Amino acid sequence: MLRSLVGSEMCIRDRHYVHAGMIGLYGEKMSKSKGNLVFVSSLLAAGIDPFVIRWSLMGHHYRVDRMWNDETLAEAIVQVERLRKALALKEVAPTTELIKHVLDSLSNDLDTVSVVKAINEWSDQTLKGSFGGSSEQLKTVLRSLLGL
Repeated sequence: MLRSLVGSEMCIRDRHYVHAGMIGLYGEKMSKSKGNLVFVSSLLAAGIDPFVIRWSLMGHHYRVDRMWNDETLAEAIVQVERLRKALALKEVAPTTELIKHVLDSLSNDLDTVSVVKAINEWSDQTLKGSFGGSSEQLKTVLRSLLGL
């Protein structure tokens, strides 16, 4: 259970601390006083796929400050479309090493940047005709760990 919340650091069961980086918008810090907030609810209402929102956030490490903009979201849309297109194919690039990489990276301080990069590379290989993997196995892992 959550024991305390102070600033951007959380203490969970008095043993684990997490510091999350700030997210800015077009070069400025997001804040209520500036009125420059981007709400997930607004993105969802605009028809943005929830996984696209997650994917775009996973492109940066959770502890690192980052900027949000339309280009970031557009890039995530393209990458997720490519991933889904690759996963829909009968023949896909090898998946065993990719799954191991995903598990190892997430176990290493939630290194989602490495996960996104590896999955994008896998999508490219698959769409270029590489084969030898299991899309069903990869889909199961990505659904379970990343919410695909």
